[in-house]
Amino acid sequence: MNRDDLLNLSRLAFLFGILLALASGFINPFVHLDVRIGLSLGMVVLGLLVGQFTIKKEQRVNFLVAIMTLLLSTTAALTAFPGGIDVIPFFAMRVTLINLGLLIAPAAVTIAVKIVFEIITRE
Repeated sequence: MNRDDLLNLSRLAFLFGILLALASGFINPFVHLDVRIGLSLGMVVLGLLVGQFTIKKEQRVNFLVAIMTLLLSTTAALTAFPGGIDVIPFFAMRVTLINLGLLIAPAAVTIAVKIVFEIITRE
């Protein structure tokens, strides 16, 4: 697999992860705990794929700023409404936000580690 194939695959993984996070809000009340745990682990794996293969070197800082904004807004929404923000019937918004965080946090950590490694290996 060449670099372009990995790039396209990881972009699709990100889009799939976003759709999966949205779908998790709808399916959460109807699925067993094992399915929810598997979904969460899947989101982490997709996030790692995105961080490892999607972001080019010149896009890293912009990506991290965007990810920080998403994570801060997700955290703010979850903190502001600790009892739940499920204002839409049959849609678990809290679960969607948590799964979105599980998708983008590993991508951010992967990129941050790449940047730190790059800084410490420079001569």
